[in-house]
Amino acid sequence: MKNIGLLLSSITGFFIILGCLFYNSLLIDMNKIKDYVTESNVILQEVMENKDKVDDKKGEYIS
Repeated sequence: MKNIGLLLSSITGFFIILGCLFYNSLLIDMNKIKDYVTESNVILQEVMENKDKVDDKKGEYIS
């Protein structure tokens, strides 16, 4: 009976550690996605700011 309790506690500990590793990998992925979204927002903001300049010089680009 003592060995069954030890086995169950070992299995429980293993699943807890596995869950923590999975949770940490999700957090790392979320931080990468957050960085990508921030970078794409900066690029989009620059495009929106420079849209007027491109519209003003549209004739030069076409000819």
